[in-house]
This record gives sequence, C-alpha cells and structure tokens, in this order.
Amino acid sequence: MSAVPALVFALLTWQVLADGPLLRADERVSRWLVRPDRAGELLSDLGDVQVALPVLLVVAAYVARRGRAAGLARWWLPPVAALVCLALVPLVVVPVKDWTDRPGT
Repeated sequence: MSAVPALVFALLTWQVLADGPLLRADERVSRWLVRPDRAGELLSDLGDVQVALPVLLVVAAYVARRGRAAGLARWWLPPVAALVCLALVPLVVVPVKDWTDRPGT
C-alpha cells in the first residue's frame, strides 16, 4: 500500500523536474503558500524540528503507555516506528530538496 504514495510522489517530482504539465500548477500552489494564513503557519511550525521533536516524543510516550496499559504484546512497536521515521526524514528530505533545487515556501 505504501507503494502508491511513493509512485505519486515520484511522478509529481519527475513532472516538476522535467518542466512537465504539472509544473505550472506546482508554481501556483507555491505562490499561494508563500503567504499562508494562521492555520498554515501553525502547520508549518509543526514541521519544524524544534516543535516536531518534542511533540512526537510526547505522543510516542503516550502511545507506549496506553499500549502497555492495554496489555498489547508489542506495545513498543508504534512509538519506535515513529521515532525511526523521524530519524529518516532528514536522510530523505534534504537530498530530495537539494536534487530538485526547490525553494521552501
């Protein structure tokens, strides 16, 4: 099931890099996001490491505690998976941003 989002991401990235038909739509959306409203700013702040890391740690601890209290066999798996994903984000996002040479919003 995770292959579908990866395929869509690859298709969109290819279209933007190759100046395909989706490039114009991407540029319009990017211009719109340059001046986000308050909700957009809050969501953007949540993606910042200084905000995302503490939030994720609190949520992971909460999920671990709830899973352990419920007596789940592998209560530790969801929090560990979330933390591994957090560690992998810079390893994936930074090279893709450099490769595509796309400015941030």
